[in-house]
Amino acid sequence: MKKSLITSLIATFLFLNAVFPALAASSVTITVNTDASQYTSGDKINISGVVLKDGKAGTGTAPLMQVKKGSTVVETYQWKDSEMDGNGNIFKTISPKKYESGSYTIQITAKNATPAYSNFELTNTNPVSKKSISVQSNKSKYEIGDKVQLTGKVTLDNKPVSNETVDIIIEREGVKVNTESTVKTTKDGTYSFSFDSSKSKVGMYTASVSLADKSITAKTNAFELVSSKTTPDPTPKPDPNPTPPVVPTPKPDPVPTIPLDPTPVPDPTVTPHAPEVNVVTSESMEIRGTADAGTKVTVTDKNNFFAQAVTKADGTFAISLNVKIKAGTVLYVTASASDKVSSETTIIVEDKTPPKKPIVKTVTDKDRKVKGTTEAEVRVTIKAGGKYIGTGYSDKNGVFSININSQKAGTILTLNATDDVGNTSASQKMTVIDKTAPKTPSVNSLRTTSTKVTGKAEAGSKVYVKAGNKIIGSATVSKKGTFSVAIKKQKVNTKLSIYSKDKSGNVGKAKVITVKK
Repeated sequence: MKKSLITSLIATFLFLNAVFPALAASSVTITVNTDASQYTSGDKINISGVVLKDGKAGTGTAPLMQVKKGSTVVETYQWKDSEMDGNGNIFKTISPKKYESGSYTIQITAKNATPAYSNFELTNTNPVSKKSISVQSNKSKYEIGDKVQLTGKVTLDNKPVSNETVDIIIEREGVKVNTESTVKTTKDGTYSFSFDSSKSKVGMYTASVSLADKSITAKTNAFELVSSKTTPDPTPKPDPNPTPPVVPTPKPDPVPTIPLDPTPVPDPTVTPHAPEVNVVTSESMEIRGTADAGTKVTVTDKNNFFAQAVTKADGTFAISLNVKIKAGTVLYVTASASDKVSSETTIIVEDKTPPKKPIVKTVTDKDRKVKGTTEAEVRVTIKAGGKYIGTGYSDKNGVFSININSQKAGTILTLNATDDVGNTSASQKMTVIDKTAPKTPSVNSLRTTSTKVTGKAEAGSKVYVKAGNKIIGSATVSKKGTFSVAIKKQKVNTKLSIYSKDKSGNVGKAKVITVKK
Protein backbone atom coordinates (compact mmCIF):
# COMPACT_ATOMS: atom_id res chain seq x y z
CA MET A 1 0.00 0.00 0.00
CA LYS A 2 2.78 2.39 1.00
CA LYS A 3 4.74 1.54 -2.17
CA SER A 4 1.66 2.17 -4.32
CA LEU A 5 1.07 5.58 -2.69
CA ILE A 6 4.68 6.65 -3.25
CA THR A 7 4.46 5.60 -6.89
CA SER A 8 1.28 7.66 -7.34
CA LEU A 9 2.85 10.75 -5.75
CA ILE A 10 5.92 10.51 -7.98
CA ALA A 11 3.74 10.15 -11.08
CA THR A 12 1.64 13.18 -10.05
CA PHE A 13 4.80 15.25 -9.42
CA LEU A 14 6.24 14.40 -12.83
CA PHE A 15 2.91 15.18 -14.53
CA LEU A 16 2.64 18.61 -12.88
CA ASN A 17 6.24 19.45 -13.79
CA ALA A 18 5.48 18.62 -17.41
CA VAL A 19 2.14 20.44 -17.63
CA PHE A 20 2.60 23.72 -15.71
CA PRO A 21 5.60 25.02 -17.65
CA ALA A 22 3.61 24.52 -20.84
CA LEU A 23 0.68 26.44 -19.38
CA ALA A 24 2.79 29.30 -18.05
CA ALA A 25 2.86 32.48 -20.12
CA SER A 26 6.02 32.97 -22.16
CA SER A 27 8.59 35.34 -20.68
CA VAL A 28 9.29 38.15 -23.17
CA THR A 29 12.06 40.70 -22.60
CA ILE A 30 13.01 43.79 -24.62
CA THR A 31 16.09 45.99 -24.71
CA VAL A 32 16.59 49.07 -26.91
CA ASN A 33 19.54 51.35 -27.65
CA THR A 34 20.54 54.15 -30.01
CA ASP A 35 24.02 54.72 -31.42
CA ALA A 36 24.21 58.14 -29.72
CA SER A 37 22.35 60.32 -27.25
CA GLN A 38 22.47 63.59 -29.19
CA TYR A 39 21.69 64.18 -32.85
CA THR A 40 21.12 66.95 -35.35
CA SER A 41 18.38 66.94 -37.99
CA GLY A 42 20.89 65.89 -40.65
CA ASP A 43 21.93 62.71 -38.82
CA LYS A 44 20.66 59.17 -39.14
CA ILE A 45 19.45 57.60 -35.88
CA ASN A 46 20.35 53.91 -35.73
CA ILE A 47 18.09 52.02 -33.34
CA SER A 48 18.90 48.49 -32.19
CA GLY A 49 17.06 46.17 -29.86
CA VAL A 50 16.78 42.61 -28.68
CA VAL A 51 13.44 40.80 -28.24
CA LEU A 52 13.62 37.42 -26.50
CA LYS A 53 10.84 34.96 -25.72
CA ASP A 54 11.86 32.32 -23.18
CA GLY A 55 15.48 33.13 -23.97
CA LYS A 56 15.11 32.68 -27.73
CA ALA A 57 14.35 35.02 -30.65
CA GLY A 58 10.98 36.66 -29.91
CA THR A 59 9.15 35.86 -33.12
CA GLY A 60 5.38 36.23 -32.92
CA THR A 61 5.59 39.06 -30.36
CA ALA A 62 5.00 41.89 -32.90
CA PRO A 63 7.50 44.43 -31.51
CA LEU A 64 6.28 48.01 -32.06
CA MET A 65 8.42 51.16 -31.93
CA GLN A 66 7.02 54.60 -31.15
CA VAL A 67 9.12 57.78 -31.21
CA LYS A 68 7.58 60.35 -28.89
CA LYS A 69 8.13 64.03 -28.15
CA GLY A 70 6.41 64.37 -24.83
CA SER A 71 3.07 62.55 -25.27
CA THR A 72 2.95 63.14 -29.04
CA VAL A 73 3.85 60.17 -31.24
CA VAL A 74 5.89 61.44 -34.21
CA GLU A 75 6.87 58.12 -35.80
CA THR A 76 5.97 54.44 -35.53
CA TYR A 77 7.32 51.18 -36.92
CA GLN A 78 6.34 47.53 -36.40
CA TRP A 79 8.84 44.79 -37.13
CA LYS A 80 7.96 41.61 -38.97
CA ASP A 81 9.28 38.22 -37.89
CA SER A 82 11.38 38.14 -41.07
CA GLU A 83 13.23 41.28 -39.89
CA MET A 84 14.37 39.63 -36.64
CA ASP A 85 17.51 37.49 -36.72
CA GLY A 86 18.05 34.20 -34.90
CA ASN A 87 19.26 35.97 -31.76
CA GLY A 88 16.23 38.27 -31.51
CA ASN A 89 18.08 41.34 -32.82
CA ILE A 90 16.02 44.07 -34.49
CA PHE A 91 17.27 47.20 -36.24
CA LYS A 92 15.77 50.41 -37.57
CA THR A 93 17.27 53.59 -38.99
CA ILE A 94 15.19 56.77 -38.91
CA SER A 95 15.77 60.22 -40.39
CA PRO A 96 14.86 63.09 -38.02
CA LYS A 97 15.12 65.87 -40.62
CA LYS A 98 11.47 66.86 -40.01
CA TYR A 99 11.70 66.63 -36.20
CA GLU A 100 11.59 69.75 -34.05
CA SER A 101 14.41 70.45 -31.61
CA GLY A 102 13.90 68.87 -28.20
CA SER A 103 13.89 65.68 -26.13
CA TYR A 104 12.57 62.42 -27.58
CA THR A 105 11.82 58.96 -26.23
CA ILE A 106 11.92 55.70 -28.17
CA GLN A 107 9.48 53.15 -26.76
CA ILE A 108 9.38 49.52 -27.90
CA THR A 109 6.51 47.27 -26.85
CA ALA A 110 5.76 43.61 -27.57
CA LYS A 111 3.21 40.98 -26.54
CA ASN A 112 3.55 39.91 -22.88
CA ALA A 113 6.52 42.24 -22.38
CA THR A 114 7.33 45.29 -20.28
CA PRO A 115 8.08 48.24 -22.61
CA ALA A 116 11.70 49.33 -23.08
CA TYR A 117 12.81 52.95 -23.49
CA SER A 118 15.73 54.98 -24.83
CA ASN A 119 16.05 58.77 -24.86
CA PHE A 120 17.86 61.20 -27.16
CA GLU A 121 18.18 64.93 -27.76
CA LEU A 122 17.71 66.51 -31.19
CA THR A 123 18.80 69.87 -32.56
CA ASN A 124 17.12 70.93 -35.79
CA THR A 125 19.92 72.68 -37.68
CA ASN A 126 17.82 73.53 -40.72
CA PRO A 127 14.48 74.88 -39.53
CA VAL A 128 12.24 75.54 -42.51
CA SER A 129 10.80 79.03 -42.83
CA LYS A 130 7.05 78.76 -43.01
CA LYS A 131 4.68 81.34 -44.42
CA SER A 132 1.03 81.15 -43.45
CA ILE A 133 -2.22 82.95 -44.21
CA SER A 134 -5.45 83.11 -42.24
CA VAL A 135 -8.96 84.35 -42.98
CA GLN A 136 -12.20 84.63 -41.04
CA SER A 137 -15.58 86.31 -41.35
CA ASN A 138 -16.77 88.63 -38.58
CA LYS A 139 -20.06 86.69 -38.21
CA SER A 140 -21.38 83.23 -39.02
CA LYS A 141 -24.77 84.50 -40.27
CA TYR A 142 -25.74 87.59 -42.27
CA GLU A 143 -28.99 89.10 -43.48
CA ILE A 144 -29.25 89.69 -47.24
CA GLY A 145 -28.08 93.30 -47.70
CA ASP A 146 -25.52 93.20 -44.87
CA LYS A 147 -21.87 93.99 -45.53
CA VAL A 148 -19.82 90.82 -45.16
CA GLN A 149 -16.48 91.62 -43.56
CA LEU A 150 -13.43 89.33 -43.99
CA THR A 151 -10.13 89.76 -42.17
CA GLY A 152 -6.89 87.82 -42.03
CA LYS A 153 -3.14 87.89 -41.61
CA VAL A 154 -0.01 86.76 -43.47
CA THR A 155 3.04 85.71 -41.41
CA LEU A 156 6.49 84.25 -42.00
CA ASP A 157 7.74 82.22 -39.04
CA ASN A 158 4.98 83.88 -36.99
CA LYS A 159 6.19 87.39 -37.95
CA PRO A 160 3.90 89.73 -39.96
CA VAL A 161 4.49 90.14 -43.70
CA SER A 162 3.57 93.57 -45.10
CA ASN A 163 2.64 94.56 -48.68
CA GLU A 164 1.79 90.94 -49.55
CA THR A 165 -0.80 90.46 -52.32
CA VAL A 166 -3.80 88.37 -51.24
CA ASP A 167 -6.32 87.00 -53.76
CA ILE A 168 -9.89 86.41 -52.56
CA ILE A 169 -12.61 84.23 -54.08
CA ILE A 170 -16.18 83.95 -52.72
CA GLU A 171 -18.09 80.71 -53.27
CA ARG A 172 -21.73 79.82 -52.66
CA GLU A 173 -22.09 76.13 -51.86
CA GLY A 174 -19.00 75.31 -53.89
CA VAL A 175 -19.76 77.60 -56.88
CA LYS A 176 -17.68 80.73 -57.50
CA VAL A 177 -19.87 83.86 -57.32
CA ASN A 178 -17.40 86.72 -57.78
CA THR A 179 -14.44 87.71 -59.89
CA GLU A 180 -11.16 87.31 -58.03
CA SER A 181 -10.48 90.31 -55.79
CA THR A 182 -7.06 91.47 -54.62
CA VAL A 183 -5.96 93.29 -51.45
CA LYS A 184 -2.60 94.11 -49.84
CA THR A 185 -1.47 93.42 -46.28
CA THR A 186 -0.65 96.33 -43.97
CA LYS A 187 2.47 96.83 -41.80
CA ASP A 188 1.19 94.38 -39.18
CA GLY A 189 0.53 91.72 -41.86
CA THR A 190 -3.26 92.04 -41.68
CA TYR A 191 -5.72 92.64 -44.49
CA SER A 192 -9.47 93.19 -44.77
CA PHE A 193 -12.08 92.79 -47.48
CA SER A 194 -15.82 93.38 -47.55
CA PHE A 195 -18.61 92.91 -50.04
CA ASP A 196 -22.24 94.01 -50.30
CA SER A 197 -24.59 91.03 -50.09
CA SER A 198 -27.74 92.87 -51.28
CA LYS A 199 -27.65 91.11 -54.66
CA SER A 200 -26.57 87.74 -53.27
CA LYS A 201 -28.73 84.67 -52.87
CA VAL A 202 -29.63 82.85 -49.67
CA GLY A 203 -27.22 80.00 -48.89
CA MET A 204 -23.95 78.86 -47.34
CA TYR A 205 -20.83 80.77 -48.40
CA THR A 206 -17.07 80.43 -47.98
CA ALA A 207 -14.20 82.75 -48.82
CA SER A 208 -10.91 81.34 -50.11
CA VAL A 209 -7.72 83.38 -49.91
CA SER A 210 -4.30 82.73 -51.39
CA LEU A 211 -1.00 84.43 -52.02
CA ALA A 212 -0.39 85.66 -55.55
CA ASP A 213 1.73 82.60 -56.45
CA LYS A 214 -0.98 80.27 -55.07
CA SER A 215 1.65 78.62 -52.84
CA ILE A 216 -0.42 79.07 -49.67
CA THR A 217 -4.20 79.13 -49.35
CA ALA A 218 -6.80 79.25 -46.60
CA LYS A 219 -10.57 79.19 -46.37
CA THR A 220 -13.11 80.60 -43.91
CA ASN A 221 -15.53 78.54 -41.92
CA ALA A 222 -18.84 78.58 -43.78
CA PHE A 223 -21.02 81.65 -43.20
CA GLU A 224 -24.71 81.89 -44.07
CA LEU A 225 -26.80 84.49 -45.88
CA VAL A 226 -30.47 84.46 -44.84
CA SER A 227 -33.56 86.54 -45.59
CA SER A 228 -36.06 87.14 -42.83
CA LYS A 229 -38.16 89.66 -44.83
CA THR A 230 -41.47 88.40 -46.24
CA THR A 231 -43.87 90.08 -48.72
CA PRO A 232 -47.25 90.77 -47.02
CA ASP A 233 -50.35 89.38 -48.68
CA PRO A 234 -52.62 92.10 -50.18
CA THR A 235 -55.79 92.85 -48.14
CA PRO A 236 -58.74 91.34 -50.10
CA LYS A 237 -62.01 93.28 -50.57
CA PRO A 238 -65.06 91.55 -49.08
CA ASP A 239 -67.38 89.74 -51.54
CA PRO A 240 -70.94 91.14 -51.26
CA ASN A 241 -72.43 87.77 -52.22
CA PRO A 242 -70.09 85.17 -50.83
CA THR A 243 -70.54 81.60 -52.01
CA PRO A 244 -70.70 79.19 -49.13
CA PRO A 245 -67.72 76.87 -49.20
CA VAL A 246 -68.28 73.30 -50.30
CA VAL A 247 -67.19 70.85 -47.67
CA PRO A 248 -66.02 67.64 -49.42
CA THR A 249 -66.80 64.29 -47.93
CA PRO A 250 -63.52 63.04 -46.48
CA LYS A 251 -62.22 59.79 -47.92
CA PRO A 252 -60.18 57.46 -45.80
CA ASP A 253 -56.48 57.33 -46.71
CA PRO A 254 -55.94 53.76 -47.93
CA VAL A 255 -52.20 53.92 -47.16
CA PRO A 256 -51.26 55.94 -44.10
CA THR A 257 -48.23 58.20 -44.65
CA ILE A 258 -45.33 57.46 -42.36
CA PRO A 259 -43.53 60.65 -41.38
CA LEU A 260 -39.85 60.81 -42.36
CA ASP A 261 -37.27 60.87 -39.59
CA PRO A 262 -36.00 64.45 -39.71
CA THR A 263 -32.34 65.30 -39.40
CA PRO A 264 -31.72 65.71 -35.68
CA VAL A 265 -31.27 69.28 -34.47
CA PRO A 266 -28.57 69.57 -31.80
CA ASP A 267 -29.28 71.48 -28.61
CA PRO A 268 -27.99 75.03 -29.30
CA THR A 269 -27.22 75.56 -25.61
CA VAL A 270 -24.85 72.59 -25.32
CA THR A 271 -21.27 72.52 -26.64
CA PRO A 272 -20.79 69.43 -28.86
CA HIS A 273 -18.32 66.72 -27.93
CA ALA A 274 -15.02 66.57 -29.78
CA PRO A 275 -15.31 64.32 -32.88
CA GLU A 276 -13.75 60.88 -33.06
CA VAL A 277 -11.88 60.41 -36.36
CA ASN A 278 -10.78 57.21 -38.05
CA VAL A 279 -7.17 56.82 -39.15
CA VAL A 280 -6.29 59.03 -42.13
CA THR A 281 -3.36 57.98 -44.29
CA SER A 282 -1.50 59.48 -47.23
CA GLU A 283 -3.51 57.10 -49.44
CA SER A 284 -6.96 57.94 -48.00
CA MET A 285 -9.59 59.45 -50.29
CA GLU A 286 -12.12 59.92 -47.48
CA ILE A 287 -12.18 61.12 -43.87
CA ARG A 288 -14.65 59.26 -41.64
CA GLY A 289 -15.62 59.47 -38.01
CA THR A 290 -18.36 60.21 -35.50
CA ALA A 291 -19.63 63.29 -33.66
CA ASP A 292 -22.85 64.46 -32.05
CA ALA A 293 -25.79 63.91 -34.41
CA GLY A 294 -26.71 66.92 -36.55
CA THR A 295 -23.51 68.85 -35.83
CA LYS A 296 -21.29 70.34 -38.50
CA VAL A 297 -17.84 68.75 -38.60
CA THR A 298 -14.94 70.90 -39.82
CA VAL A 299 -11.56 69.45 -40.83
CA THR A 300 -8.61 71.76 -41.53
CA ASP A 301 -4.83 71.84 -41.44
CA LYS A 302 -5.07 75.58 -40.62
CA ASN A 303 -3.21 76.28 -43.83
CA ASN A 304 -4.26 74.85 -47.21
CA PHE A 305 -6.93 72.25 -46.44
CA PHE A 306 -10.53 72.87 -45.37
CA ALA A 307 -13.60 70.60 -45.55
CA GLN A 308 -16.97 70.26 -43.81
CA ALA A 309 -19.81 67.78 -43.44
CA VAL A 310 -22.95 67.41 -41.32
CA THR A 311 -23.26 64.28 -39.23
CA LYS A 312 -26.12 61.87 -39.89
CA ALA A 313 -28.75 60.78 -37.39
CA ASP A 314 -26.41 58.04 -36.16
CA GLY A 315 -23.60 60.56 -35.62
CA THR A 316 -21.40 59.37 -38.49
CA PHE A 317 -19.81 61.63 -41.08
CA ALA A 318 -17.80 61.07 -44.26
CA ILE A 319 -15.83 63.68 -46.21
CA SER A 320 -14.64 62.80 -49.71
CA LEU A 321 -11.21 64.06 -50.78
CA ASN A 322 -10.30 65.27 -54.27
CA VAL A 323 -6.59 64.78 -53.63
CA LYS A 324 -4.57 62.76 -51.15
CA ILE A 325 -3.20 64.53 -48.08
CA LYS A 326 0.55 64.54 -47.52
CA ALA A 327 1.91 62.26 -44.79
CA GLY A 328 2.72 64.11 -41.56
CA THR A 329 0.03 66.75 -42.11
CA VAL A 330 -1.70 67.69 -38.84
CA LEU A 331 -5.49 67.86 -39.14
CA TYR A 332 -7.69 69.68 -36.63
CA VAL A 333 -11.28 68.45 -36.38
CA THR A 334 -14.16 70.18 -34.57
CA ALA A 335 -17.92 69.79 -34.30
CA SER A 336 -20.17 72.85 -34.09
CA ALA A 337 -23.82 73.65 -33.48
CA SER A 338 -25.08 77.24 -33.62
CA ASP A 339 -22.28 79.25 -32.00
CA LYS A 340 -21.01 76.34 -29.89
CA VAL A 341 -17.77 74.72 -31.09
CA SER A 342 -16.24 71.58 -29.60
CA SER A 343 -12.64 71.19 -28.54
CA GLU A 344 -10.25 70.11 -31.31
CA THR A 345 -9.43 66.52 -32.15
CA THR A 346 -5.92 66.42 -33.60
CA ILE A 347 -4.76 63.66 -35.93
CA ILE A 348 -1.58 63.19 -37.97
CA VAL A 349 -1.87 61.80 -41.49
CA GLU A 350 -0.02 58.48 -41.49
CA ASP A 351 2.51 57.67 -44.21
CA LYS A 352 1.21 54.73 -46.22
CA THR A 353 2.60 55.82 -49.58
CA PRO A 354 5.37 53.52 -50.80
CA PRO A 355 8.47 54.99 -52.47
CA LYS A 356 8.77 54.79 -56.24
CA LYS A 357 10.61 51.68 -57.35
CA PRO A 358 14.37 52.09 -57.83
CA ILE A 359 15.66 52.93 -61.31
CA VAL A 360 18.85 51.22 -62.50
CA LYS A 361 20.18 51.50 -66.06
CA THR A 362 22.15 48.25 -66.34
CA VAL A 363 23.97 45.66 -64.25
CA THR A 364 26.66 43.55 -65.92
CA ASP A 365 28.40 40.37 -64.85
CA LYS A 366 31.51 42.49 -64.22
CA ASP A 367 29.83 45.05 -61.93
CA ARG A 368 30.58 45.03 -58.21
CA LYS A 369 28.31 48.00 -57.53
CA VAL A 370 24.67 48.64 -58.37
CA LYS A 371 23.95 52.33 -58.96
CA GLY A 372 20.61 54.03 -59.45
CA THR A 373 18.03 56.50 -58.17
CA THR A 374 14.90 56.34 -56.02
CA GLU A 375 13.18 58.41 -53.31
CA ALA A 376 15.56 60.37 -51.07
CA GLU A 377 16.89 58.72 -47.90
CA VAL A 378 15.26 55.30 -48.18
CA ARG A 379 16.71 51.82 -47.73
CA VAL A 380 17.37 49.92 -50.97
CA THR A 381 17.68 46.12 -50.97
CA ILE A 382 18.90 43.82 -53.74
CA LYS A 383 17.98 40.14 -54.00
CA ALA A 384 19.17 37.41 -56.34
CA GLY A 385 17.07 34.25 -56.32
CA GLY A 386 15.31 35.30 -53.10
CA LYS A 387 18.61 35.89 -51.25
CA TYR A 388 19.79 39.33 -50.13
CA ILE A 389 23.07 40.23 -51.84
CA GLY A 390 23.26 43.92 -50.95
CA THR A 391 21.59 46.77 -49.08
CA GLY A 392 22.21 50.49 -48.71
CA TYR A 393 20.58 53.93 -48.47
CA SER A 394 19.85 56.61 -51.03
CA ASP A 395 21.22 60.08 -50.33
CA LYS A 396 19.25 63.33 -50.05
CA ASN A 397 19.08 63.45 -53.86
CA GLY A 398 17.78 59.88 -54.14
CA VAL A 399 21.06 58.49 -55.54
CA PHE A 400 22.36 55.13 -54.28
CA SER A 401 25.42 52.92 -54.86
CA ILE A 402 25.40 49.45 -53.29
CA ASN A 403 28.30 46.98 -53.18
CA ILE A 404 27.61 43.43 -54.43
CA ASN A 405 29.58 40.41 -55.54
CA SER A 406 29.67 40.12 -59.32
CA GLN A 407 26.74 38.03 -60.58
CA LYS A 408 26.49 35.56 -63.44
CA ALA A 409 25.06 36.80 -66.72
CA GLY A 410 21.32 36.12 -66.89
CA THR A 411 20.83 36.37 -63.11
CA ILE A 412 17.62 38.25 -62.24
CA LEU A 413 18.07 40.91 -59.55
CA THR A 414 15.11 42.29 -57.58
CA LEU A 415 15.40 45.79 -56.09
CA ASN A 416 13.04 47.40 -53.57
CA ALA A 417 13.02 50.70 -51.70
CA THR A 418 11.65 50.92 -48.14
CA ASP A 419 11.01 54.22 -46.35
CA ASP A 420 11.40 55.06 -42.66
CA VAL A 421 7.91 53.86 -41.73
CA GLY A 422 8.17 50.53 -43.54
CA ASN A 423 6.39 51.27 -46.82
CA THR A 424 8.00 49.19 -49.57
CA SER A 425 8.04 50.07 -53.25
CA ALA A 426 7.06 47.88 -56.17
CA SER A 427 9.87 45.59 -57.27
CA GLN A 428 12.32 46.57 -59.98
CA LYS A 429 13.69 43.51 -61.76
CA MET A 430 16.99 43.61 -63.65
CA THR A 431 18.70 40.91 -65.70
CA VAL A 432 22.49 40.82 -65.37
CA ILE A 433 24.01 41.54 -68.79
CA ASP A 434 26.82 39.41 -70.21
CA LYS A 435 29.97 41.51 -70.66
CA THR A 436 32.52 38.72 -70.25
CA ALA A 437 34.28 37.70 -73.45
CA PRO A 438 34.69 33.98 -74.24
CA LYS A 439 38.03 32.34 -73.51
CA THR A 440 40.52 31.81 -76.34
CA PRO A 441 39.58 28.63 -78.26
CA SER A 442 41.84 25.60 -78.13
CA VAL A 443 42.55 24.43 -81.71
CA ASN A 444 43.87 21.16 -83.07
CA SER A 445 46.86 21.27 -85.45
CA LEU A 446 46.33 22.00 -89.14
CA ARG A 447 48.06 20.66 -92.23
CA THR A 448 47.95 21.55 -95.91
CA THR A 449 45.56 18.64 -96.38
CA SER A 450 43.09 19.82 -93.68
CA THR A 451 39.59 20.82 -94.80
CA LYS A 452 38.27 21.72 -91.36
CA VAL A 453 39.40 23.44 -88.19
CA THR A 454 38.44 21.62 -84.99
CA GLY A 455 38.80 22.36 -81.31
CA LYS A 456 37.02 23.53 -78.15
CA ALA A 457 35.43 26.88 -77.16
CA GLU A 458 32.57 28.36 -75.08
CA ALA A 459 29.36 26.39 -75.65
CA GLY A 460 26.83 28.28 -77.77
CA SER A 461 29.34 30.83 -79.03
CA LYS A 462 30.28 31.18 -82.68
CA VAL A 463 33.83 30.41 -83.87
CA TYR A 464 35.36 32.32 -86.76
CA VAL A 465 38.47 31.41 -88.79
CA LYS A 466 40.38 34.21 -90.50
CA ALA A 467 43.25 34.13 -92.97
CA GLY A 468 44.72 37.59 -92.96
CA ASN A 469 41.73 39.95 -92.78
CA LYS A 470 39.34 37.56 -94.50
CA ILE A 471 36.94 35.22 -92.68
CA ILE A 472 37.23 31.84 -94.39
CA GLY A 473 34.80 29.90 -92.20
CA SER A 474 32.57 29.90 -89.11
CA ALA A 475 30.49 27.49 -87.02
CA THR A 476 28.48 27.40 -83.75
CA VAL A 477 30.05 25.60 -80.80
CA SER A 478 28.08 22.57 -79.59
CA LYS A 479 26.60 22.13 -76.11
CA LYS A 480 29.66 20.03 -75.27
CA GLY A 481 31.98 22.89 -76.25
CA THR A 482 33.36 21.37 -79.46
CA PHE A 483 33.42 22.91 -82.91
CA SER A 484 34.29 22.02 -86.50
CA VAL A 485 34.68 24.74 -89.13
CA ALA A 486 34.86 23.75 -92.81
CA ILE A 487 37.64 25.50 -94.76
CA LYS A 488 39.48 25.12 -98.05
CA LYS A 489 42.96 23.62 -97.96
CA GLN A 490 45.55 26.19 -96.97
CA LYS A 491 49.16 26.63 -98.08
CA VAL A 492 51.98 25.66 -95.77
CA ASN A 493 52.97 28.31 -93.19
CA THR A 494 49.64 30.13 -93.62
CA LYS A 495 48.69 31.73 -90.31
CA LEU A 496 45.04 31.35 -89.29
CA SER A 497 43.34 33.30 -86.47
CA ILE A 498 40.54 31.46 -84.65
CA TYR A 499 38.32 33.35 -82.18
CA SER A 500 34.82 33.02 -80.68
CA LYS A 501 31.97 35.50 -80.23
CA ASP A 502 29.18 34.88 -77.68
CA LYS A 503 25.46 35.64 -78.04
CA SER A 504 25.90 39.00 -76.29
CA GLY A 505 28.45 40.11 -78.88
CA ASN A 506 31.52 39.75 -76.65
CA VAL A 507 34.59 38.72 -78.69
CA GLY A 508 37.36 36.63 -77.15
CA LYS A 509 41.08 36.68 -77.91
CA ALA A 510 42.17 34.84 -81.06
CA LYS A 511 44.26 31.70 -81.22
CA VAL A 512 46.85 31.91 -84.01
CA ILE A 513 47.91 28.65 -85.60
CA THR A 514 50.31 27.95 -88.49
CA VAL A 515 49.45 25.43 -91.22
CA LYS A 516 52.04 22.65 -91.35
CA LYS A 517 53.08 20.52 -94.29
